Amino acid sequence: MYKYYDNTLKKESVNLAPGEFFVSSEDIIINTILGSCVAVALYDPELKAAGLNHFMLAESKTPHTAGSVFNIERYGLYAMDALINGFIKRGSRRSRLQAKIFGGSSVLESSGGKMNIGADNIAFAEEYLSAENIPVINHDTGGDRARRIYLFPQSFRVLLRRIQPGSQLRRQMDSYRTRLEQIKGRGGDSILF
Repeated sequence: MYKYYDNTLKKESVNLAPGEFFVSSEDIIINTILGSCVAVALYDPELKAAGLNHFMLAESKTPHTAGSVFNIERYGLYAMDALINGFIKRGSRRSRLQAKIFGGSSVLESSGGKMNIGADNIAFAEEYLSAENIPVINHDTGGDRARRIYLFPQSFRVLLRRIQPGSQLRRQMDSYRTRLEQIKGRGGDSILF
């Protein structure tokens, strides 16, 4: 995660990478870029605070052992628990939280159709939020285009921009697909960008 001043939107901004989350009640922007990854935005209207996470895979196929090299933060369960705990530390209650879900596109789907990472991520987020009784008040998920989202914590407003298929980011995601297929297939512990 890194902070910077967004000259276009004229606000301080926090950019999230996969595996990160951030909660704030400040007049800033929290943003991230999503392909098959999913981001869940949560909001507590009483605190006027919002938060965003960014996870890469719904779940791990690798058993977790002490001392193993395991990037737990890239998985949905950790990402959701960490985000909710960020609210609880601020005095929030789960019963006040509202959610928005973004991402899960098919930009990384394999040519053989064996991987469905985006759909798996969307299903995980929806099932998790349903189990936690957190209402989803809006979503923009699926499809075949990556997204950049900008979350405004005080109002819970989201600005969403779709990324054109011919962009440099799309080409990077296409090359990344092969590495992700290898990792998912063997349950690997490292993902390189």
